[in-house]
Amino acid sequence: MSYQEASALNEFNQPWGERYHTEGGVLTELTEEVLQAAIRAIRYNPMLTVEFGDYVGGAVQMTDAHAAMVYPHRSPQVELVMRSRWTDSEQDDAAIAAVSNLHNSLAAHLTGACDAGNYSGDIMEEAAFGLGNTARLLGLRRE
Repeated sequence: MSYQEASALNEFNQPWGERYHTEGGVLTELTEEVLQAAIRAIRYNPMLTVEFGDYVGGAVQMTDAHAAMVYPHRSPQVELVMRSRWTDSEQDDAAIAAVSNLHNSLAAHLTGACDAGNYSGDIMEEAAFGLGNTARLLGLRRE
């Protein structure tokens, strides 16, 4: 199938007219303090959703983070995704701030890493790929 057809398969995730802001991070563990901060943020702002994922293990964890691929997040950890969804452009600032404020409030619990799939705009490559892998990507781009 063409790229356009493959891309269209995922359009149900972001219907036309809806606006989104997403930020992510990686936690070394999911604590009560982190859960309570997420619950408070969601209660305060219903546009906000928070998702936790414990997805590392098996072959992912057994592979050297820097030898085989650009995916460095291979130790036991919890992925965190924070997203606002809204339709009115007048709510842009509030919706973006809801995500950013939660992200900032959890900074002490975050490793500084982030899965590349958690970005809806520009990717922070060092967070997504790690410093060594970012340098490798830069070298490949130069080639």
